[in-house]
Amino acid sequence: MRRRALLPLTIAFAAGAGTSALVGLDASAERSPGSPYRALDVFGEVFGFIRREYVEPVDEAKVMYGAVRGMVDALDPHSEFMDAATYARFRDDTQGRYAGIGLELDERDDRLTVVSVFPETPAARAGLRRGDRIVAIDGQHTEGLSVDGAVERLRGAVGSSVELTVDRGRAPSLRVELERAVIRVEPVVGRLVAPGVAWIAVRAFQENTTSEFVRHFDRLQSEAGGALKGLLLDLRDNPGGLLDEAVSLSDTLLDQGTIVRTVGRGGKELEVFEARGPGTLPPMPVVVLVNAGSASASEIVAGALQDQGRAVLVGTRTFGKGSVQNLYDLSDGGGLKLTVARYLTPSGRSIQAHGIEPEFVVPEADDAPLSQEPPLPRANEPEPPMREADLDGALDRPASQKPTAANAPDALDAVQRRALEVLELSAVLERRARSAR
Repeated sequence: MRRRALLPLTIAFAAGAGTSALVGLDASAERSPGSPYRALDVFGEVFGFIRREYVEPVDEAKVMYGAVRGMVDALDPHSEFMDAATYARFRDDTQGRYAGIGLELDERDDRLTVVSVFPETPAARAGLRRGDRIVAIDGQHTEGLSVDGAVERLRGAVGSSVELTVDRGRAPSLRVELERAVIRVEPVVGRLVAPGVAWIAVRAFQENTTSEFVRHFDRLQSEAGGALKGLLLDLRDNPGGLLDEAVSLSDTLLDQGTIVRTVGRGGKELEVFEARGPGTLPPMPVVVLVNAGSASASEIVAGALQDQGRAVLVGTRTFGKGSVQNLYDLSDGGGLKLTVARYLTPSGRSIQAHGIEPEFVVPEADDAPLSQEPPLPRANEPEPPMREADLDGALDRPASQKPTAANAPDALDAVQRRALEVLELSAVLERRARSAR
């Protein structure tokens, strides 16, 4: 997300009255039934009744913030109003450090759902994984609890404990006790997985992701004797992050051509991001590992490398989060994350609610994260993974769409093994490498 300044629009209310005026607009405009001015009149009426008639004195600021939050929530699943405390926590998260258990949560089908489990954290060691539903925290049910409210409960003093009740599809609910720790999310990890073949996993697109990617690439190239024969770029369970980092990481593997385009209201082209020659890493076959947890910025990278013929994709279809959010600072210290555009891959494909299809498919059942300890029991028939098109209010959601009910492994998993096999298909990869030069 790119940060830009927002000039706040002020709403003034007549004390005790049922009328309102929107500062900066012509309040004398005709108030037809479908006019936004009419809706503002109703808003003012309701606020007036609450102030005068509600059974208990109300915190008017809390009511107003709730109204703003509801206004933004009515747009799409990714637009969000954040008060000052939430916004400060959001900034800490993008910098990759906080105290907690190592989970990323989202609200899906009105249930708190694990989107990602960060490796080498209490959550990963306990065997939690993407798709788990958190139904209770310390014995208190999470029904109706917002993501922000859940985060507040999950974070706490280092060394303190928190108990989660986890619902995993058709399996019985489980209780897991976790000890909180300082979470330092390393955005990139990597190692050699075969002679001359580097595996580099990008876990999130934070402020330093590209520089860390290049650092690991250089280190592994040195370990390989000065040259690499191939790269496995692992974007599984990477929920996305900063647009600029996705573009810059793509630029390290492309020396020319479009990386991504953004189009706004009415299909108007807003920005085009192009690759540049300087800083491009040495040419070599590249395989990108993806799954249903690869979203947003991850899909930008995967789509750019696939469309430009620079990489082959292995895994399962990506999440399909192809909308663009700008981040605006508000005057009270809060923030607004607002959907302003859609992403298009270099060939003009929309990621939104579709995702990126890999050339080589490895079933999702083989694509489950691994941990150092035995995972929690799973049902014999796991539910399909959630994707963008399953979210209520998602942009471009197919009319027929119905809701469906990454860790760095110590050994090669099924997707990595298949990726190595793809690297060995020298004819296919050499043809793609030539087209990328």
